[in-house]
Formats: sequence, C-alpha cells, structure tokens
Amino acid sequence: MSVPRKHTIHSTGRRAVSGLAVVALLIGLAVGASGCGSSSPGATAQSDAAPIVSPPDEQLSGCSYETDGTVPVGEPQGEQPPFPKFTPDQAADAALQDIKKHGGTGIVSGFTIPSGTNLYAGPDSTGTPVATVNGGNSLFFFDPVYWRTSSGEQWLASFVACGGTNLYWAEVSQIAAADPAGGAAVSTGIKDALGNPPYTKTGEISLLPIKLDDQHTLVWSTTRTLPFPVARGEYLGY
Repeated sequence: MSVPRKHTIHSTGRRAVSGLAVVALLIGLAVGASGCGSSSPGATAQSDAAPIVSPPDEQLSGCSYETDGTVPVGEPQGEQPPFPKFTPDQAADAALQDIKKHGGTGIVSGFTIPSGTNLYAGPDSTGTPVATVNGGNSLFFFDPVYWRTSSGEQWLASFVACGGTNLYWAEVSQIAAADPAGGAAVSTGIKDALGNPPYTKTGEISLLPIKLDDQHTLVWSTTRTLPFPVARGEYLGY
C-alpha cells in the first residue's frame, strides 16, 4: 500500500496520515501487544538523572494527544502501552548527543508500526529489544525522528503517550520482517520523504531538520513555525 504524497494541515493543527495508518483510522471511524512486550533481562528503571531529551509537552486525554483541548474526531485513540520501563542505551545517547550538537532529521508524516515489530532503547539492532508490539495492537508514530546509522540501517524513533519518558526506536527492515505490507508502506513513506522538497514549501511529506531546545525537547529547526511537535506516538488497539 503506497503512502499518499499530499499532507495538509487540518483545522485541528494535525495532518492527514499515511499508508496503513489511513486504514487504521478508517477502522476507528467505523467503529505498527495484547500482553506485555518482551524486555531485556538487563533493563532497569528509568534514570532520575537529567535526560538528554524529554517528551513533547503535549496535553493528553487518557493516552491520546489533544488538539485545542480535545482529541480530534477520527484520530487514533491511544491506550496504555504494556511496555516495561527501560534506560536508553549507548547508541541512543550517542545519537541524541549528535542531534544536540549538530541537529538531526524528522519526517513530517505518520507511520504505523505493526504488531511483531521489536522496539529498542536506541538505534542498535544487535541489542535485546526492550519491547515488542504484540498481536492485535500497533503503534502510530506522528512525525518521528529519522536516523540512519553508519552501517546504513534506517530507524524511526518516537515517544509513546503513557509509555514513559524515553524514545522507542524501530528499525525499518525489522518492520518489514514483522509485517511485509506494513514495512512496504513505511519504506515508501520514507522514500517519498527523502525525495520531496521541504514540507514548509509544498505541504507534502518530507524530511525537516530538528534540534534540541533549552527544555531538552525535540523541535523543528525551521524558520516557519509548525503546529505539530516532533516524535509523538500512541499505542493503538488495532
């Protein structure tokens, strides 16, 4: 399933989303773990030390993001994720320190992370996953961080509403291994984003530069102010 190229700003300040996410939203209008995700034996409670990055300061209704005091009609209804707490790994620290010093990249688009996808504490697939999106559920990443490792792995990273204060990292090829159709939709969305001119000029999905502000929050580093924060995720019941 291809990812629509055109993304418009709704009156709610949120964009139309893409690929399998559209299917999920249509199901939600008609109506990428039923149990806890797997965790590393070495996973520990999140540190009390000052974080490199903090979740966006967005109002929640339960585990759903609000816009102007309400969850927009037809948008995903988030649920409490069953994931265990974890500490970001060295790969996460290195990536975030690089973004802090040099800036990074976000994708203006929405991506479904399907069931079966492993989630990591940082962009390193050689480690043990901190969670897995189990059957019957998925994650939805709004405008995630995009990261490419020196070995060529592509990663998407997002916070998850009600899921703690650390970024969850999903490796693109593992998304395809868990769900070929879902992986194809994600890969197509990334390919479109890589090839499109900036969203600020066209309204189409694209890459945009990001940075860390003084509050340790990921923000768009564009001259135009955008009404949607970077890296918000929700745990969905379908």
